[in-house]
Amino acid sequence: MKGLCINVVDSSIWVETEKPEELWISLTSAFAKRYLPRLKLSIECRPDAVIYWLHRDVKFKVLTHYLLTHGLPSMFIVEGKYPSAYSNEPPFFFILQVMAYVLGKKGYVVLTDSITIERGGKAILFLGYPHSGKSSISALAFSRGFKVYATENTVVRVSKPLKVVNGSSVLVYDPAIKNLYDVEITPDGVTKHGYEYLDLEAREANPLRELDVDKVFVIHSGFTCKGFSTSPITGRKIRKTLWYFSTSLLKGVDYYEPQPLGNLITEDVANTLQRFLEIVEEDYNNKVYEVFGSIPEIFENTVLITKPSV
Repeated sequence: MKGLCINVVDSSIWVETEKPEELWISLTSAFAKRYLPRLKLSIECRPDAVIYWLHRDVKFKVLTHYLLTHGLPSMFIVEGKYPSAYSNEPPFFFILQVMAYVLGKKGYVVLTDSITIERGGKAILFLGYPHSGKSSISALAFSRGFKVYATENTVVRVSKPLKVVNGSSVLVYDPAIKNLYDVEITPDGVTKHGYEYLDLEAREANPLRELDVDKVFVIHSGFTCKGFSTSPITGRKIRKTLWYFSTSLLKGVDYYEPQPLGNLITEDVANTLQRFLEIVEEDYNNKVYEVFGSIPEIFENTVLITKPSV
């Protein structure tokens, strides 16, 4: 059976399947890039995980999996059609979950519900639950000339300082922001539900390079919000907050049918997570904030200035 080697940063997944070219087209589509980090094909493969994909005309399902440690590749056996936007989405999120796992084995965390904006050669991370304003502030930043490096999921190298090294590259936003916030953007396309999107990778607007993480903001906003306020996140709350965003993919919180895999936090992944939380608590104790208010005022008080006023 044929296959392809998918590379993310320095982690690799070998997928053995009947029609690898068709699968690769699916995994590099605009829909896929809303969620998956930027992928590369590798000729030589030393996989951290192997997926045996039985291409059948049935609903997608993970038949079995074996998680191995100490540098050995884990194994997943799945069946079903290859992923496609709207009609067969679960395989996209399965692949994303496996990527979060193999990256965790190699010393990286994948922060879900996150976006990354470059300012002054460093990364500003915005974390937030769905519909909390992340896409709107990303689109606003892009329209003002800032580079957006991750649009939904961010790959962070666990080091001192933390470094953004990869992330999803299609930014989906509500076109209502154009009138609300005086945003001038020409979209690359429109989704099935009427949202516009930018393909930052196709535009070469966010070429891959490492960015030191400068600050982290947990955003709470919406179209009806006004003003601006902020509160530092300190002590145990830093770990509690970052634990959610760094483990959601691993624990299957990001749902897909019939159900996500269970806990993928093996010993080596747990070591990465522990190190990540230690660095955030020790080195970012005065650099993690919750921010509340309108999108323009949050943008002005976070991206446009060095330190938010408390």
